Amino acid sequence: MAIEFHCNFCNKLLRTADERAGQGAKCPDCGASLLVPGEKAAGGFDSDEGDVRYTSCPMCGERIRDVAVKCRHCGEYIGGSARAAPPHTAAHFAPHRGGIILAFGILSWAVCIIFGVVAWVMGNTDLAEMDAGRMDPEGRSLTQAGRLIGMIHCIVVLAVIAIVMLFMVVGLGAAAF
Repeated sequence: MAIEFHCNFCNKLLRTADERAGQGAKCPDCGASLLVPGEKAAGGFDSDEGDVRYTSCPMCGERIRDVAVKCRHCGEYIGGSARAAPPHTAAHFAPHRGGIILAFGILSWAVCIIFGVVAWVMGNTDLAEMDAGRMDPEGRSLTQAGRLIGMIHCIVVLAVIAIVMLFMVVGLGAAAF
């Protein structure tokens, strides 16, 4: 018979052999360190033996472990300073480069258009990484601002080049007559 329990961090249903009860394990999805519970007591909850304590979810009221970070019933993260942060907090993301992207966007106006192109490309890449959940989303506003400044400068420069070329073509055409 196998022990079934939910990861306290990502809520994934996990199964392991009975002899693993009380031992440490890692969640295969989020990598969180877990304690394999003992056999299920009547009523479907883990036994209250040892240091396992329960509380009610503040969102749905269901019975959850006191150390739970995410309710396995409603999926909400449990707040409170006594609880560990979920594994997908800023410490588990790639760091954002919003400040660098913003600096490149501004430098494109002051120094060279190449910085605008770099801000545009880096901004697109980083926003895609944030949307995929691989990069810290705290830098989204800086990244968007730097990307937008770089895009605007590139578009303005291309528009000026197109207008100058148009005047040159019109000027050459008028000089031929």
